[in-house]
Parts: sequence; structure tokens; C-alpha cells
Amino acid sequence: MNIEYIWKEYRTALKRFLHAKISNEADVDDLLQDILIKTYNNLATVKTQKSVKSWLFQIANNTIIDYYRKKGRVHDANIEGYCPEDYFQLATIDLSNCISPFINALPFENAILLTAI
Repeated sequence: MNIEYIWKEYRTALKRFLHAKISNEADVDDLLQDILIKTYNNLATVKTQKSVKSWLFQIANNTIIDYYRKKGRVHDANIEGYCPEDYFQLATIDLSNCISPFINALPFENAILLTAI
């Protein structure tokens, strides 16, 4: 069992599997290359030829999970100027604008009580 045989046998199926989870073609190609490297580096750990397919797809699945983890971290790291206090103030203003017409429709005494809270 060698890497050339395994790659020739399963490359197309792995690529289809990746495409089902990831739409970006360049990312699919990068992940396919990562899977090839992981396969090459860990080929000695496969016990039987029958387990190669499930082993490869487990590597592919773990690679996809890592991809989305990294993508999530990068996305979070790109938030510039995010301030929870600012968000809270904006949410409060939006809520006030939404509730104001209902409070104004109440009897005066009730409206005063609600706005005092």
C-alpha cells in the first residue's frame, strides 16, 4: 500500500466530499493538499488496507473542522473597534424607539411610571 495508489484511488471522492462542505474551489484544493500531506505523514499508522477509506475520510473530516475553526478565528480577529458598551447603547436606543409609541398610547399615569423605571 503506497501513497500513489491511495491518492489515485480516493482523490476524486475526497474532492467531492470537500466540495459538499466547502464552496470555495481554492480552499478545496488547499485542503486536498493538506490531506495528502497528512496521509503521507501518517500512512504507517493504517493497520489494514480495508481501513484506508474510512481513515482517509476521517482525516478529511478533521481537516474540514480545522478549516472552519481557523476561519472563525480569523473572522473574529478582523472585528475592529468593536465595543460591547457601544453595542448596548445602540440596542437600548433601538428598543426605546420601538417601545415609545406603545408607551405614548398608555394613559398618562401609566406612561409616567414606565418611563421612570
